[in-house]
Amino acid sequence: MLKLNQLLVKMKKNKINLKEMFKKLEVILDNLESPDIDIDEMLKLYEEGMSLTQKCKEKIEHVEQRIKVINKDNNNLSEDLNL
Repeated sequence: MLKLNQLLVKMKKNKINLKEMFKKLEVILDNLESPDIDIDEMLKLYEEGMSLTQKCKEKIEHVEQRIKVINKDNNNLSEDLNL
């Protein structure tokens, strides 16, 4: 549980990158699989995991859009150079 708390503090202080988000999801999953977890903590972790999953999805979509823009700009430059 200590790792999860450390990641939460880091996430609140500044933006967390995708790799760190995946690490946090792994920690959440490990905690959810613990036989000693109570139902209230399980629900809290589940909510955090779902929220983090959404943030990962948004980050990946943002990266995909940036790649599309870069590729489009590169294609336009290539076309201009061929003229």
